[in-house]
Amino acid sequence: MKRKNLVNEVFGKLKVVEEVAPYISPKNLKIRKWKCLCECGQYKEVLQNALTAGLTKSCGCSTYLNRGSKSDITNNLRVGCNREDSRYNVWSMMVQRCYEENHEAYESYGMKGKLVCDRWLEKFGKGFKNFCEDLGERPKGFKLDRIDNELGYSPSNCRWVSDDVSVFNRGISRNNTSGCKGVTWAENINLWQAQLGFQYKNIILGYYDDWFDAVCARKSGELVYYKELM
Repeated sequence: MKRKNLVNEVFGKLKVVEEVAPYISPKNLKIRKWKCLCECGQYKEVLQNALTAGLTKSCGCSTYLNRGSKSDITNNLRVGCNREDSRYNVWSMMVQRCYEENHEAYESYGMKGKLVCDRWLEKFGKGFKNFCEDLGERPKGFKLDRIDNELGYSPSNCRWVSDDVSVFNRGISRNNTSGCKGVTWAENINLWQAQLGFQYKNIILGYYDDWFDAVCARKSGELVYYKELM
Protein backbone atom coordinates (compact mmCIF):
# COMPACT_ATOMS: atom_id res chain seq x y z
CA MET A 1 0.00 0.00 0.00
CA LYS A 2 1.29 3.45 -0.94
CA ARG A 3 2.12 5.60 2.08
CA LYS A 4 -0.10 8.64 2.37
CA ASN A 5 1.52 12.03 1.87
CA LEU A 6 0.05 14.64 4.22
CA VAL A 7 2.10 17.61 2.95
CA ASN A 8 -0.11 20.71 2.46
CA GLU A 9 -3.08 19.05 4.16
CA VAL A 10 -4.75 21.10 6.88
CA PHE A 11 -5.86 19.77 10.27
CA GLY A 12 -7.57 22.46 12.31
CA LYS A 13 -5.06 25.32 12.54
CA LEU A 14 -2.16 23.13 11.40
CA LYS A 15 -0.85 22.91 7.84
CA VAL A 16 1.53 20.04 7.18
CA VAL A 17 4.91 21.23 5.89
CA GLU A 18 7.04 18.10 5.71
CA GLU A 19 7.58 14.65 7.14
CA VAL A 20 10.28 14.38 9.80
CA ALA A 21 12.06 11.46 11.45
CA PRO A 22 9.53 9.00 12.89
CA TYR A 23 9.07 8.37 16.59
CA ILE A 24 10.56 5.01 17.60
CA SER A 25 8.69 3.41 20.48
CA PRO A 26 10.38 1.31 23.21
CA LYS A 27 9.08 -1.75 21.30
CA ASN A 28 10.81 -0.50 18.14
CA LEU A 29 7.58 0.51 16.40
CA LYS A 30 7.84 3.41 13.97
CA ILE A 31 5.16 6.11 14.14
CA ARG A 32 5.20 8.69 11.35
CA LYS A 33 5.64 12.32 12.41
CA TRP A 34 4.99 15.56 10.53
CA LYS A 35 6.24 19.13 10.90
CA CYS A 36 3.28 21.51 10.83
CA LEU A 37 2.85 25.28 10.66
CA CYS A 38 0.17 26.68 12.95
CA GLU A 39 -1.93 29.70 11.96
CA CYS A 40 -0.28 31.62 14.81
CA GLY A 41 3.11 31.20 13.08
CA GLN A 42 4.59 28.55 15.36
CA TYR A 43 5.92 25.20 14.11
CA LYS A 44 5.04 21.94 15.82
CA GLU A 45 5.96 18.31 15.14
CA VAL A 46 2.95 16.00 15.48
CA LEU A 47 2.44 12.25 15.34
CA GLN A 48 0.41 11.21 12.29
CA ASN A 49 -2.32 9.46 14.27
CA ALA A 50 -2.77 12.58 16.43
CA LEU A 51 -3.38 14.62 13.27
CA THR A 52 -5.68 12.23 11.44
CA ALA A 53 -7.72 11.44 14.55
CA GLY A 54 -8.23 15.14 15.25
CA LEU A 55 -6.47 15.01 18.63
CA THR A 56 -4.01 17.79 17.79
CA LYS A 57 -5.45 20.76 15.91
CA SER A 58 -3.03 23.55 16.79
CA CYS A 59 0.37 24.18 18.35
CA GLY A 60 -1.46 24.70 21.64
CA CYS A 61 -2.36 28.36 21.14
CA SER A 62 -6.01 27.69 20.34
CA THR A 63 -6.69 25.87 23.59
CA TYR A 64 -6.83 29.06 25.60
CA LEU A 65 -8.49 31.06 22.82
CA ASN A 66 -11.32 28.55 22.48
CA ARG A 67 -11.87 27.84 26.16
CA GLY A 68 -11.21 31.20 27.74
CA SER A 69 -9.04 31.65 30.84
CA LYS A 70 -7.18 28.86 32.61
CA SER A 71 -9.65 29.11 35.49
CA ASP A 72 -12.50 28.53 33.02
CA ILE A 73 -10.78 25.37 31.80
CA THR A 74 -10.52 23.83 35.28
CA ASN A 75 -13.84 25.17 36.62
CA ASN A 76 -16.21 22.30 37.53
CA LEU A 77 -13.70 19.84 36.05
CA ARG A 78 -13.41 17.72 39.19
CA VAL A 79 -17.07 17.81 40.21
CA GLY A 80 -18.46 14.26 40.19
CA CYS A 81 -15.06 12.53 39.96
CA ASN A 82 -14.42 9.35 41.91
CA ARG A 83 -11.54 10.56 44.06
CA GLU A 84 -11.04 7.08 45.53
CA ASP A 85 -9.94 5.78 42.13
CA SER A 86 -6.14 5.31 42.00
CA ARG A 87 -6.13 7.12 38.65
CA TYR A 88 -7.70 10.31 39.99
CA ASN A 89 -4.54 11.88 41.42
CA VAL A 90 -2.64 11.06 38.22
CA TRP A 91 -5.29 12.78 36.10
CA SER A 92 -5.59 15.74 38.48
CA MET A 93 -1.82 16.33 38.60
CA MET A 94 -1.74 16.14 34.80
CA VAL A 95 -4.29 18.96 34.65
CA GLN A 96 -2.45 21.02 37.26
CA ARG A 97 0.92 21.04 35.50
CA CYS A 98 -0.74 21.98 32.23
CA TYR A 99 -3.08 24.75 33.42
CA GLU A 100 -2.18 26.01 36.88
CA GLU A 101 0.59 28.61 36.72
CA ASN A 102 1.60 28.14 40.37
CA HIS A 103 2.43 24.44 39.79
CA GLU A 104 6.18 23.77 39.88
CA ALA A 105 6.09 21.95 36.53
CA TYR A 106 3.88 24.45 34.66
CA GLU A 107 6.89 26.03 32.95
CA SER A 108 7.76 22.68 31.35
CA TYR A 109 4.19 21.80 30.33
CA GLY A 110 1.48 24.43 30.07
CA MET A 111 3.87 27.24 29.21
CA LYS A 112 5.32 25.14 26.38
CA GLY A 113 1.92 24.22 24.96
CA LYS A 114 1.98 20.62 26.21
CA LEU A 115 -1.69 20.47 27.07
CA VAL A 116 -4.52 17.99 27.63
CA CYS A 117 -6.90 16.88 24.87
CA ASP A 118 -10.49 18.16 24.98
CA ARG A 119 -11.88 14.69 25.70
CA TRP A 120 -10.05 14.53 29.05
CA LEU A 121 -11.17 18.04 30.04
CA GLU A 122 -14.93 17.62 29.81
CA LYS A 123 -16.80 19.14 32.76
CA PHE A 124 -18.46 17.52 35.77
CA GLY A 125 -16.26 14.43 35.94
CA LYS A 126 -16.78 13.27 32.38
CA GLY A 127 -13.21 14.14 31.40
CA PHE A 128 -11.84 11.92 34.17
CA LYS A 129 -14.23 9.14 33.16
CA ASN A 130 -13.02 9.40 29.55
CA PHE A 131 -9.40 9.32 30.77
CA CYS A 132 -10.09 6.07 32.62
CA GLU A 133 -11.92 4.52 29.68
CA ASP A 134 -9.15 5.39 27.23
CA LEU A 135 -6.22 4.15 29.33
CA GLY A 136 -7.88 1.31 31.20
CA GLU A 137 -6.91 0.08 34.65
CA ARG A 138 -3.68 1.31 36.14
CA PRO A 139 -1.35 -1.59 37.03
CA LYS A 140 0.05 -1.31 40.54
CA GLY A 141 3.11 0.91 40.64
CA PHE A 142 2.72 2.08 37.03
CA LYS A 143 2.93 5.73 35.95
CA LEU A 144 1.37 7.86 33.25
CA ASP A 145 3.81 8.26 30.35
CA ARG A 146 3.77 10.25 27.13
CA ILE A 147 5.13 8.33 24.14
CA ASP A 148 6.38 11.54 22.52
CA ASN A 149 7.59 14.01 25.15
CA GLU A 150 7.20 16.89 22.70
CA LEU A 151 3.43 16.38 22.57
CA GLY A 152 0.70 16.81 25.16
CA TYR A 153 -1.71 14.37 26.78
CA SER A 154 -4.11 12.40 24.57
CA PRO A 155 -5.21 8.76 24.13
CA SER A 156 -2.77 8.20 21.26
CA ASN A 157 0.22 9.64 23.15
CA CYS A 158 -0.31 8.23 26.66
CA ARG A 159 0.04 4.86 28.36
CA TRP A 160 0.68 3.23 31.73
CA VAL A 161 4.31 2.17 32.17
CA SER A 162 6.61 0.75 34.83
CA ASP A 163 9.03 3.08 36.59
CA ASP A 164 11.98 1.86 34.50
CA VAL A 165 10.18 2.62 31.23
CA SER A 166 9.15 6.02 32.57
CA VAL A 167 12.73 6.89 33.51
CA PHE A 168 14.02 5.65 30.14
CA ASN A 169 11.47 7.68 28.16
CA ARG A 170 11.75 10.84 30.28
CA GLY A 171 13.03 13.90 28.45
CA ILE A 172 16.15 15.80 29.38
CA SER A 173 15.85 17.93 32.52
CA ARG A 174 15.41 21.68 32.01
CA ASN A 175 18.32 22.17 34.44
CA ASN A 176 20.63 19.96 32.40
CA THR A 177 23.58 21.91 30.96
CA SER A 178 25.49 19.02 29.39
CA GLY A 179 23.07 18.38 26.54
CA CYS A 180 22.91 14.67 27.41
CA LYS A 181 20.49 13.05 29.82
CA GLY A 182 22.32 11.49 32.75
CA VAL A 183 25.50 13.52 32.31
CA THR A 184 26.20 16.35 34.79
CA TRP A 185 29.16 18.43 35.87
CA ALA A 186 30.30 17.55 39.41
CA GLU A 187 31.67 20.85 40.66
CA ASN A 188 33.14 19.42 43.86
CA ILE A 189 35.58 17.24 41.92
CA ASN A 190 35.63 19.11 38.57
CA LEU A 191 34.65 16.05 36.55
CA TRP A 192 31.77 14.99 34.33
CA GLN A 193 29.53 12.43 36.04
CA ALA A 194 27.57 9.79 34.11
CA GLN A 195 24.61 8.13 35.83
CA LEU A 196 21.19 6.57 35.26
CA GLY A 197 18.21 5.40 37.26
CA PHE A 198 17.22 1.72 37.24
CA GLN A 199 14.89 -0.25 39.51
CA TYR A 200 14.63 2.62 42.00
CA LYS A 201 18.41 2.98 42.26
CA ASN A 202 20.71 5.75 41.09
CA ILE A 203 23.63 4.06 39.35
CA ILE A 204 26.88 6.00 38.95
CA LEU A 205 28.56 4.97 35.71
CA GLY A 206 31.78 6.90 36.28
CA TYR A 207 33.56 10.25 36.41
CA TYR A 208 35.43 11.71 33.45
CA ASP A 209 37.63 14.64 32.49
CA ASP A 210 36.19 14.67 29.00
CA TRP A 211 32.50 15.33 28.29
CA PHE A 212 32.49 12.93 25.35
CA ASP A 213 33.74 10.06 27.53
CA ALA A 214 30.93 10.72 30.01
CA VAL A 215 28.34 10.70 27.22
CA CYS A 216 29.75 7.42 25.89
CA ALA A 217 29.53 5.92 29.39
CA ARG A 218 25.90 6.99 29.67
CA LYS A 219 25.01 5.49 26.27
CA SER A 220 26.85 2.26 27.12
CA GLY A 221 24.96 2.11 30.41
CA GLU A 222 21.66 2.43 28.57
CA LEU A 223 22.56 -0.59 26.43
CA VAL A 224 23.27 -2.62 29.55
CA TYR A 225 20.42 -1.57 31.85
CA TYR A 226 17.71 -0.56 29.36
CA LYS A 227 18.38 -3.30 26.80
CA GLU A 228 14.89 -4.78 27.11
CA LEU A 229 13.28 -1.35 26.72
CA MET A 230 15.16 -0.24 23.61
